[in-house]
Amino acid sequence: MINIGDIVKLNNSSFEGKVINIEGKNKYVVKIQEKNIITNLENLTKLNIETKNKKQNNLRNIELNYTSSKEFFPEIMIRHQTVEEAMYNLDNFISEAIYYNINSVKIIHGKHGGILRKAVHDFLKMHPKVESFRLGNYFEGSYGVTIAKLK
Repeated sequence: MINIGDIVKLNNSSFEGKVINIEGKNKYVVKIQEKNIITNLENLTKLNIETKNKKQNNLRNIELNYTSSKEFFPEIMIRHQTVEEAMYNLDNFISEAIYYNINSVKIIHGKHGGILRKAVHDFLKMHPKVESFRLGNYFEGSYGVTIAKLK
């Protein structure tokens, strides 16, 4: 049984959120990253507190890649992350780079399979603050790295 206030995961995705309302018998309103999603009970899996805390501890390590209070290093490593995690981290990383007035950033996505590379390139094509991007040269990391020039 899923109730208001429970932490849930959307099935077939990595998105997690909190149930904020139940409309009718089978419509659940879930808050995920500042957005409200309406879905059916069949699309939700209730997470227990231990599972949620364990996942948050794992994500803290990922978020430390780009979070800095006084200094900004214009490089992010998103290898071995899911596409959703990587795009979330990349979006925050680029926002911080813009805040620190950085002109160029290095995104390390890895060479294996090209899934993250394609997702990064699709993301950068649509980002309004990205002027251009290219694969890294041999000494920069070759096709496992993307160099983005910011506006």
